[in-house]
Amino acid sequence: MLFGDDLIGETIVDLEDRYFSSDFRAVVHKPIEYRKLSHFSTEMSQGTCVMWAEINEAYAGQEAAPLYDISKKPTEDFELRVVIWDTEELEMMDAEGTTDGFIRCFFDSEHQKDTDTHFRN
Repeated sequence: MLFGDDLIGETIVDLEDRYFSSDFRAVVHKPIEYRKLSHFSTEMSQGTCVMWAEINEAYAGQEAAPLYDISKKPTEDFELRVVIWDTEELEMMDAEGTTDGFIRCFFDSEHQKDTDTHFRN
């Protein structure tokens, strides 16, 4: 595959510290947190995780823990248009000193699209 299941970054959330914190437990609507994602190969942040943490007692009923819809969003169709304004070092492959140019684009490893072929350019 072109894009694998590689580790982008990680963050550590200390739930025990929050559970025993009276300030955290007093807040009804938990604040949104922006946590940096780090990777062992670099000191730079690899992105940000936007999250909130809720800790619910195991014996609490379903009404104590509201359900959030985190299901996968439905797929959508999009159209991608590629405009090539200029090319460099395009080799002339024909006997007349021209080439039949086209561009091949890959969105993922399984699907490729070619532009129109521009003959004798």
